[in-house]
Amino acid sequence: MFETIVALATPPMKSALAVIRLSGDDCFEIVSKCFSKDLKQIKKRTVMVGNILDDTHVVDEVVLLAYVSPKSFTGENSVEIMCHGSMLIVGEIISLLIKHGAREAKRGEFSQRSFLHQKMDLVQAESINDLINAQTSEAKKLSLFALEGVVSNLIKPLKSSLIDLISAIEVTIDYPEYTDIEEVNKEAIIQYVDKTIPLVKQLIEGGIKGQIITNGIKVAIVGKPNVGKSSLLNSFLNEEKAIVTDIAGTTRDVVEGEVNLNGLMLHLMDTAGIRESKDKIESIGIDKSKKSIDLADLVIVLLEASKLDEEDKQILEYTKNKKRIIVYNKADLGLHRKNKMEKHISRH
Repeated sequence: MFETIVALATPPMKSALAVIRLSGDDCFEIVSKCFSKDLKQIKKRTVMVGNILDDTHVVDEVVLLAYVSPKSFTGENSVEIMCHGSMLIVGEIISLLIKHGAREAKRGEFSQRSFLHQKMDLVQAESINDLINAQTSEAKKLSLFALEGVVSNLIKPLKSSLIDLISAIEVTIDYPEYTDIEEVNKEAIIQYVDKTIPLVKQLIEGGIKGQIITNGIKVAIVGKPNVGKSSLLNSFLNEEKAIVTDIAGTTRDVVEGEVNLNGLMLHLMDTAGIRESKDKIESIGIDKSKKSIDLADLVIVLLEASKLDEEDKQILEYTKNKKRIIVYNKADLGLHRKNKMEKHISRH
């Protein structure tokens, strides 16, 4: 028996409406103890309007949706109570439901019960969180595909055939005297593996692309002090996020911002200028800049178009194994030297 759980399904803040969700075997009995109408005889999905009551005192007038097992999100009897969005009212209703036998749900417990009742698999359960946190339409579409079972349907045939192969191997080993079953030899296993590897690689590649769409790309903007990194960040974000001055070393810490680039989230990191420094605070910022480079999926290396000094060369060397884009700044100060610089950069 699954005990009845209760939780607020909408954000815990003042709003026009709030939704309180319950699920469990005795869900209808518990709600009936504090609702103006009886739910115990419900045989199909039903919508009701009535009052939540604390004895004879009206707590709130609500709209109530009752879902009969197994036709609910969790596969259990479930109730959704739509009340006014006062956190005082929400608190009173939840306390009343707990008083009558429900308990507060744990994080993710509704999804867990849906999985336990085979209403969804683990891939679909994870996609709910991805859908909630989607920041772009592409990420939302990808999460919906997973929620609809598209991803699971790609994995199931591989899983099924692998289980069949393992079963056949075990039978061959454990029962060699059986002659009426197909023997699995080394050649058959190699043939299966050779056939399966490209499919697995294809799934992994698709998963990596999906992860980029879902989570976005970490982009570190690096360069020597006062080369224009903060100005570039502000230009990307179309706001004055980072302080910009003509004083080298203005940025001491990593300044972050996000931008939606045609459906792909870029997590931008404006780093402290990289150079040798005796200033303790600036040195900490430079160490953070190097860590940002290590964590970044893409590095934008900002150089002055007029010259390439030793600090630039060190930065190019440090980022040579990263996916990077070289950006020339302050072109008005010497664009005619760009070709010469490019020849040097190609060696890094």
